[in-house]
Amino acid sequence: DWAEDGHIIGATAIAALFATNLVTGVPNLIEIWNEPRDRKRRLFHASAMLVAAAGFTATGLIAEEAEDGSSGRRLHRSVALSSMGVATIGYLSMLDIFR
Repeated sequence: DWAEDGHIIGATAIAALFATNLVTGVPNLIEIWNEPRDRKRRLFHASAMLVAAAGFTATGLIAEEAEDGSSGRRLHRSVALSSMGVATIGYLSMLDIFR
Protein backbone atom coordinates (compact mmCIF):
# COMPACT_ATOMS: atom_id res chain seq x y z
CA ASP A 1 0.00 0.00 0.00
CA TRP A 2 2.75 2.46 0.88
CA ALA A 3 4.44 1.93 -2.49
CA GLU A 4 1.22 2.57 -4.37
CA ASP A 5 0.49 5.70 -2.32
CA GLY A 6 4.06 6.92 -2.80
CA HIS A 7 3.80 6.30 -6.52
CA ILE A 8 0.63 8.37 -6.72
CA ILE A 9 2.20 11.19 -4.69
CA GLY A 10 5.35 11.17 -6.85
CA ALA A 11 3.38 11.09 -10.10
CA THR A 12 1.19 13.97 -8.93
CA ALA A 13 4.26 15.99 -7.95
CA ILE A 14 5.85 15.41 -11.37
CA ALA A 15 2.60 16.38 -13.11
CA ALA A 16 2.40 19.59 -11.05
CA LEU A 17 6.05 20.41 -11.75
CA PHE A 18 5.71 19.97 -15.49
CA ALA A 19 2.38 21.83 -15.62
CA THR A 20 4.08 24.76 -13.89
CA ASN A 21 7.01 24.38 -16.25
CA LEU A 22 4.69 24.66 -19.26
CA VAL A 23 2.81 27.65 -17.85
CA THR A 24 6.04 29.55 -17.21
CA GLY A 25 8.35 28.15 -19.89
CA VAL A 26 6.26 28.65 -23.00
CA PRO A 27 5.62 32.38 -22.35
CA ASN A 28 9.32 32.85 -21.57
CA LEU A 29 10.24 31.17 -24.83
CA ILE A 30 7.83 33.39 -26.77
CA GLU A 31 9.18 36.49 -25.02
CA ILE A 32 12.81 35.80 -25.92
CA TRP A 33 12.14 34.24 -29.33
CA ASN A 34 14.10 36.88 -31.25
CA GLU A 35 17.01 37.09 -28.80
CA PRO A 36 20.05 35.73 -30.70
CA ARG A 37 22.23 35.00 -27.63
CA ASP A 38 22.18 31.27 -26.76
CA ARG A 39 19.21 30.77 -29.08
CA LYS A 40 20.01 27.20 -30.11
CA ARG A 41 20.59 26.11 -26.55
CA ARG A 42 17.35 27.68 -25.31
CA LEU A 43 15.38 26.14 -28.17
CA PHE A 44 16.92 22.74 -27.45
CA HIS A 45 16.06 23.09 -23.75
CA ALA A 46 12.48 24.17 -24.47
CA SER A 47 11.99 21.37 -26.99
CA ALA A 48 13.38 18.75 -24.63
CA MET A 49 11.15 19.91 -21.79
CA LEU A 50 8.07 19.92 -24.03
CA VAL A 51 8.87 16.39 -25.20
CA ALA A 52 9.39 15.31 -21.58
CA ALA A 53 6.06 16.86 -20.57
CA ALA A 54 4.33 15.00 -23.40
CA GLY A 55 6.03 11.80 -22.28
CA PHE A 56 4.92 12.26 -18.68
CA THR A 57 1.39 12.92 -19.91
CA ALA A 58 1.51 9.71 -21.93
CA THR A 59 2.85 7.88 -18.88
CA GLY A 60 -0.18 9.00 -16.90
CA LEU A 61 -2.56 8.06 -19.68
CA ILE A 62 -1.21 4.52 -19.90
CA ALA A 63 -1.07 4.03 -16.12
CA GLU A 64 -4.24 1.96 -16.16
CA GLU A 65 -2.67 -0.45 -18.64
CA ALA A 66 0.20 -0.96 -16.20
CA GLU A 67 -2.23 -2.53 -13.74
CA ASP A 68 -3.47 -5.02 -16.34
CA GLY A 69 -0.28 -6.95 -16.93
CA SER A 70 3.44 -7.08 -17.35
CA SER A 71 3.54 -5.69 -20.90
CA GLY A 72 1.52 -2.64 -19.80
CA ARG A 73 3.81 -2.24 -16.81
CA ARG A 74 6.90 -2.40 -19.03
CA LEU A 75 5.46 0.20 -21.41
CA HIS A 76 4.50 2.50 -18.53
CA ARG A 77 7.97 2.18 -17.01
CA SER A 78 9.76 2.67 -20.34
CA VAL A 79 7.83 5.81 -21.20
CA ALA A 80 8.37 7.22 -17.69
CA LEU A 81 12.11 6.52 -17.70
CA SER A 82 12.50 7.91 -21.21
CA SER A 83 10.69 11.07 -20.17
CA MET A 84 12.95 11.39 -17.13
CA GLY A 85 15.99 11.02 -19.36
CA VAL A 86 14.81 13.66 -21.82
CA ALA A 87 13.97 16.05 -18.95
CA THR A 88 17.41 15.50 -17.42
CA ILE A 89 19.15 16.19 -20.72
CA GLY A 90 17.01 19.32 -21.16
CA TYR A 91 17.93 20.52 -17.69
CA LEU A 92 21.64 19.77 -18.11
CA SER A 93 21.71 21.63 -21.43
CA MET A 94 21.15 24.89 -19.58
CA LEU A 95 24.05 24.50 -17.15
CA ASP A 96 26.99 26.85 -17.54
CA ILE A 97 29.36 24.06 -18.51
CA PHE A 98 27.63 23.95 -21.92
CA ARG A 99 28.00 27.65 -22.69
